Amino acid sequence: MAHVADAQPGDSLPTAKRTPDARELFFFEAASWQPTPASDASKANALPIPGELRAGWMSQCVTDWLGSCGTLAGFAWENLTDARLGDTYEVHGSVAAVDAASGEVTLDLRVESGAGVTVSTASARVRPA
Repeated sequence: MAHVADAQPGDSLPTAKRTPDARELFFFEAASWQPTPASDASKANALPIPGELRAGWMSQCVTDWLGSCGTLAGFAWENLTDARLGDTYEVHGSVAAVDAASGEVTLDLRVESGAGVTVSTASARVRPA
């Protein structure tokens, strides 16, 4: 789907794949001032992925889909279980509802592990430009 104005309930957003590594985690921690407990390099895959980073992945999925065609008006997320470095995650999104009067679109999002476990969910509201 190329434009938020064309959104229909049930439409899917492009899936985004993420394979976070220690480098991405380091940059996130530096930018957010949220360090995880120190660990030696041999245990890097045991490091948790902060929920805020997963929320960032989901909001990026929304803004990538929107481009310059709309704005992110609201966003709320929930972390359901732990996520760890060393796995590949997919961010999925779909149109849940469209308000015909305002054009506002409600999106449902989720982050799934490589094993198909949903680790985080979100709801976003977007407005056409």
